[in-house]
Amino acid sequence: GSWSALTLSSVTGAHELVHASQPGVTASSSTRSPVMGTFWLSSFSSSSLPIKTYNPEGKFRVLVTKDLPGERWLQVLTGLNCRVDVCTSEKVILANHDIKELIGTQCDGVIGQLTEDWGDELFAALAGAGGQVYSNYAVGYNNVDVPAGTRHNIAVGN
Repeated sequence: GSWSALTLSSVTGAHELVHASQPGVTASSSTRSPVMGTFWLSSFSSSSLPIKTYNPEGKFRVLVTKDLPGERWLQVLTGLNCRVDVCTSEKVILANHDIKELIGTQCDGVIGQLTEDWGDELFAALAGAGGQVYSNYAVGYNNVDVPAGTRHNIAVGN
């Protein structure tokens, strides 16, 4: 598919739209930080939901189902050589089929939300994509079936 990238400068506020016909064809990013660098407006999966990708050349793919506050979490993940795909959909609650599409065929881990039903269906999709870890961004975890994660060999954190 066709990829587009929006490059932002935190110093000048300038932006540039780069369009490439193949994944992996990027504007030079050697001097850009992983956080304020190139945001890919495409996904690793076949999902039609919008995604911002940070550190597109990262070794490990982490899906974040909703944008999170602050930047430290993103700095940590990109510093560990993770490609981070953040769903930017306006949907308040993502359906299981949306999350499965976002996971796609290759996903090492997911950071999800309290509004999502993490049970056999989603853990099976994550395991099928090579995933090994799920973290619930919430105060509690009553939306997570921890034994289902265990059955699918997915480590679960909160």
